[in-house]
Amino acid sequence: MSYQKPKNYILSKLIITTHENKSISILEVLDSISIVEDIYITFLHGVVTFADSNDIHQLAPLIGEETITMVYKTDESTSPEIQRVFRTYRVETSDDKYKDRLSHSLYFCSVEAFHDSNTVVSKSYKNKSIRFIISDAFNFLDSKKKLNIDTLSGNYHIISPNWSPFQLINYCTSIAKPKNYSGSMMLFFETSEGFNFRHLESMTSEPIIGTWSSSNLKSSLGVGDEIEPSSNIISYKILKNSVDTLKSMSEGLYNNATMAYDNISKSYKVFGYDYKKEFDNTKNLADFKLISDNFSYNNNMQRITYIPTTSFRFDSAYVKSKVGSGNVSEKKEQIIPSRTSMLSQISAKQIELEIAGDNRIVAGKTIKIEIPNVTALDSLKMNKHRYNSKKVLITSVTNIFTQKSHTMQLRVADDSYTESLGAMPQFDEVAYNAT
Repeated sequence: MSYQKPKNYILSKLIITTHENKSISILEVLDSISIVEDIYITFLHGVVTFADSNDIHQLAPLIGEETITMVYKTDESTSPEIQRVFRTYRVETSDDKYKDRLSHSLYFCSVEAFHDSNTVVSKSYKNKSIRFIISDAFNFLDSKKKLNIDTLSGNYHIISPNWSPFQLINYCTSIAKPKNYSGSMMLFFETSEGFNFRHLESMTSEPIIGTWSSSNLKSSLGVGDEIEPSSNIISYKILKNSVDTLKSMSEGLYNNATMAYDNISKSYKVFGYDYKKEFDNTKNLADFKLISDNFSYNNNMQRITYIPTTSFRFDSAYVKSKVGSGNVSEKKEQIIPSRTSMLSQISAKQIELEIAGDNRIVAGKTIKIEIPNVTALDSLKMNKHRYNSKKVLITSVTNIFTQKSHTMQLRVADDSYTESLGAMPQFDEVAYNAT
């Protein structure tokens, strides 16, 4: 593997285009750019901060209607140039710490976010696939970006009551059923590769795109080994709220139910989800549950969702006579329980990482991380962490560009363990006084 200088990149263009179509380069006065992508957020957003000694407002007022164009590459010889265009929505100006110039912060988002706010979809979809509905809604945005949709099953009857395209697509995440997976946890989000309508199990099932290791590991510091800085973890932090069983119970991770009621027939049905029973049918990042077999939970009403029924309506003779007896799959009461649990599962264990900029890294991808065990036991110290060195899902990426470097702050999530919680090892020594 060839050596790469960490955090190195070439920013060739950074231009603000004003509402008067004036183009202003801020490349030489750049302080920083942050761009955020997140599997729980529909579109990219961020902020660019730059210094200003000439009071740009007098030349071209910044009013929140600007576009920002940046062009960069990570390797001067081989990598292609990457161009990104954003739309500003908020401007903040203040004196910098030296009081001899202004500092501007331009908050921006994807251009599609503005198109979405100015577009209404008033339309009925009868017996259509989710792929058709999503693609049709996306066409309203007039976007040239890729739209990646996982394989889905079933047809649907949906009315869009003056929703925006994003509202319609995000509604589809709550009713869509994947074809190849048992759970129901769809997400709609944007990355540097385009827009994605993905299932959680589909993302966790994908192979890793690489391994990132802490340079403190013994295995990374062997004699004669060449350390590859571009794949090093610069810093990491295991979040304090990574384990909270009471919170997980209230969120419905282990057991939850949806009660669907029909006001006309005065009847209801209860649909439940049991984590232990469903775990083996779900594609997780590893093979073992977040809890031991001794952990008890008996009340599926710890988390309960009440909704008007859709199953009764679509199964009724009246509806079938009006719209046909096709494969109508909008039955939210059957989807909500697994979605509720899976959302809590993927939030149960989280780690924040800082790494060098890498174009392969986008939200929704999986990587393997190797971080050291910081125990006081000499037999384990500086070896790989038993539970936190494994395959993880990238849930958010913050790209940070400065004049000289490109780094990334990642939040990675983990929904399982690599070994059974009952298989505790025997240590040769015990750290009974870890002070």
